[in-house]
Amino acid sequence: MKTFYKTNKNSIFNRNVFGKSLSSQLDKKAKYCNGAIGLINNGNICYFNSVIQNLKNVYLLSKYLLSSYIFFDKGGFSFKYCELLSNLINQDKYQYTDPGELLSKLKEISSLFRFEEQNDCCFCIIYILNLLEKETRKFTKQKIFKEIQTYGFFSEKEKELFSKYQNKLYERRNSPIIELFYVFQENIYKCQKCQYTNISFQGTNVLNLPIMKINNKEIKSIEEAISYYQKEQNHFNEKDFNCPKCSANKITTQSKIISLPQVLIINLMRFGEKKIIYNHNVEAPNFLDMENLIMNRNYANYKYELIGFIKYIEEENSVHNIAICKNFFDNVWYVYDDSKIFNINNSKYISNHNIDTSNGLLFFYGRKGEYITEETKDFIIKKAAEIRKE
Repeated sequence: MKTFYKTNKNSIFNRNVFGKSLSSQLDKKAKYCNGAIGLINNGNICYFNSVIQNLKNVYLLSKYLLSSYIFFDKGGFSFKYCELLSNLINQDKYQYTDPGELLSKLKEISSLFRFEEQNDCCFCIIYILNLLEKETRKFTKQKIFKEIQTYGFFSEKEKELFSKYQNKLYERRNSPIIELFYVFQENIYKCQKCQYTNISFQGTNVLNLPIMKINNKEIKSIEEAISYYQKEQNHFNEKDFNCPKCSANKITTQSKIISLPQVLIINLMRFGEKKIIYNHNVEAPNFLDMENLIMNRNYANYKYELIGFIKYIEEENSVHNIAICKNFFDNVWYVYDDSKIFNINNSKYISNHNIDTSNGLLFFYGRKGEYITEETKDFIIKKAAEIRKE
């Protein structure tokens, strides 16, 4: 396997913003010092590195993949992902590792991923999760994710339609990635003239939220963005919005969130047409209560806490991405800037004990109250070590 790189004490990659070596910080930690390992930037891949660091810190995903790696094709994407993951979960004092093999596999699968070209972190994570979903369902012989509750619906017709949708989902896409990441929504298409209504359902592993309203007003918070996302929208006299029954051009559409996953990934749509960047601040709370923001308010625990996000930094003629994540081994927040990693405390990314989430792109929220155990930490370390010996 490829491999780690050690740095000397005076290297810039071995220092945090205070000038203290990262390795000396790690030496003072308890047993679990991993999670502070960087990724080499092979050329405009900060978006990829930021995605990987956030996904690594979703311990439920790491636990599942590492426990299942023996089922994966060694030449496939999922196994290559586990190899990189095992390097990022290491008890040795390595400072950074090379993601080149996983990137080569991505490039082999799709020409959209090239080392020399910057890409979008939202597209990247959707693509990665889709690949993991596709490959993990190959060896799954039974229903692996729980039934999605339906008692938030208003009518028996809606319940029946969703039941059919769910059964087809089980047949075609039976993967734990569904339960872990998928948001489900009900889409309503209605003609305001003849009242023709079409109801459909959709699942997505990333919730894409507009941060600009139709009237060009800025959305100020994630909660406001979620409410606006579900608001009924008018499409009067718009092209391609004609009623299939009466041909009237008076259509309304609405998307209602009906079920939420264990890990909620939110993408703020900051990039508009003609390379416009909407860089106003959108408040991202440390704790997100979804129970009053969705239609299905009676189901499960919809309280979330922030576990990581991707932030963009505007540079000359480009945008640079960094990851800021809570490491599940020591419960400490780190900044992952490609090969450079440092504790967020007392850095420019924290103010008045609050993490600076301005210029945030992708946000990762985990279910509140679901915390990793010491036993699970040991299990993840053990499985990562097994892969490194392969």
